[in-house]
Amino acid sequence: MLDVPARSQLVTSTSCHGTSVETALCTRAGLKHDREFMIIDAKTHKAITARDVAKMVLIHPSIHYDPKSYSGGVLRVSFPEESNLEEFEVPLQPSADEVKDWVLIDDVKLWSFTIDAYVCEALRPTESGLSPSEIISTYIGRPALLIVKGPSPRNALPTVSAPDLDATFMFQDGYPLMVLSTESIQDVSERISQAARSEDGWAVAGINLDKWGCNGLSQGEWKLVERFRPNIVFSGAKKAFDEDVWEEIAIHDSESDALKGRILLVCRCTRCLLPNVDPSSGIADKAVPFKVIAKYRRIDARDKYAPCVGVNAVPLLDSFVISVGDKVTITRRISRENETLVPK
Repeated sequence: MLDVPARSQLVTSTSCHGTSVETALCTRAGLKHDREFMIIDAKTHKAITARDVAKMVLIHPSIHYDPKSYSGGVLRVSFPEESNLEEFEVPLQPSADEVKDWVLIDDVKLWSFTIDAYVCEALRPTESGLSPSEIISTYIGRPALLIVKGPSPRNALPTVSAPDLDATFMFQDGYPLMVLSTESIQDVSERISQAARSEDGWAVAGINLDKWGCNGLSQGEWKLVERFRPNIVFSGAKKAFDEDVWEEIAIHDSESDALKGRILLVCRCTRCLLPNVDPSSGIADKAVPFKVIAKYRRIDARDKYAPCVGVNAVPLLDSFVISVGDKVTITRRISRENETLVPK
């Protein structure tokens, strides 16, 4: 039996700052409000992420619920103080009446997907008279649009272990959820320390010894978790990366042990350079963690160059609440041998 430790994480707008939560509603499309908003290039309609503009992680979207509102509340977006940019609010769940006058784009590009979306309008006029998209454009230094997912479903692609997958999601990279164990993060931390000490086989070019030596990692490992941007973090796995071979897990209430929900784990999560971006400074590291995990986690047959940390997943029930302290049972395991690179 595992448990859900200190926090789960919502990222309401793709590549912006995440929010740690004690409780979250899990739907078929992922955690409620997770990655329902996104920033795109105003001309090409291609997604702009922190891979392109690292300081996007310093944009803070925050949810403010209002059950009396047609849109359920507001998404308030704020910026670093030194930017001198005003915050703004957009409807959290825009109603049909609210979006009828919004621009609908049908060619948003995110990886291999083409998606529809509405261009967000402010709930009320800003002091400057600028629109949400214009304020964001000023911050990132290029013409951009703030969008919210449109009405057309976005279907997840089948995987080797889930060839009949039937799942839809928002602006997540590829699947509704990404899960990760604290044991895996602890292992990555240990490997980073080895790299900082230039131990045999672990030395990497460009590592900042002052930042990533033992003193740097002693600040706690949650900051490292945040870099990988998982939705759900588990604790109590029997070893690091044990989640690689979980096929299905069940979530149980911590007190009554009643079944709350089930989650299917469909494939490993291949990694780009985004985890190198420090979520507290918006500065990309030259080496960590990508160069470190690339030394031992390039294991997935789909992309032999991309290291893997965490597992993509799909909720199997329409709606359930997941909370800190919930118990997790591994109900099925899988070898994923057909998805694994053969060592040379």
